[in-house]
Amino acid sequence: MIFRLLRNLKFWYLLGLAFLPLMFMLGRGPYWFVEPSLYLVFFIGLWLESRYHFREKLALSRGKAVLLYFVIFLTTAMIYELSLSPTVGSFSEYHPKPIPSFIIIFGLYLALALLNFFLIHRYRYTFKELYFTGGAASLWEGLVFVGGLTAVLLSPTFFLAPLTFAYYMLIYGVIFCMPFVFIREELLWSHTGITISFWRKMIYAFIVTFFALLAWVGWAHVANFLTNGFEKF
Repeated sequence: MIFRLLRNLKFWYLLGLAFLPLMFMLGRGPYWFVEPSLYLVFFIGLWLESRYHFREKLALSRGKAVLLYFVIFLTTAMIYELSLSPTVGSFSEYHPKPIPSFIIIFGLYLALALLNFFLIHRYRYTFKELYFTGGAASLWEGLVFVGGLTAVLLSPTFFLAPLTFAYYMLIYGVIFCMPFVFIREELLWSHTGITISFWRKMIYAFIVTFFALLAWVGWAHVANFLTNGFEKF
């Protein structure tokens, strides 16, 4: 029963949303409202799809579906990053100037979008499997690359670690899955794709998200050097 619960997306949705009020109690920037707006679009879209099945009615060629995937993925990610901006006129939190910060963080999501597309195209990942791929990215970021989850585990509020993880998973899950609120993931599947088990897909998810985050670390150093001329912006 516990195993079935852990594979239930609604359980993770609710757990992640339960942590949201705690995040806002800690204080957010001037664009704080952007993040809950993304979740609203995501869950309303899922509800409308369950009721009206509009994805099935949306006639798209494979090329248009791929383009739409990248546009929605990257737009969702950049909108989320806007919510992290500490002051009006800034963007995200990776550089005090908006243009360098945009360039730095865009590299992360472009890597994730490309590598996720490979998983979808080659191994036929579904909506649910992509949401759990977001969980893999959350663990790497939270435990290794940024350390937010590690900090919680080592603090007096360690008991909040499951909620913290679920919240990180909600963020990545919404970014990874937002394209498939509107388009069918089957449109991105290869005709010669390989069918593998759920657990093997999760192993690949951990590998791919690790290298995406690793590539982003390298890109951040390169981008910092390349954007020195943007200091006025």
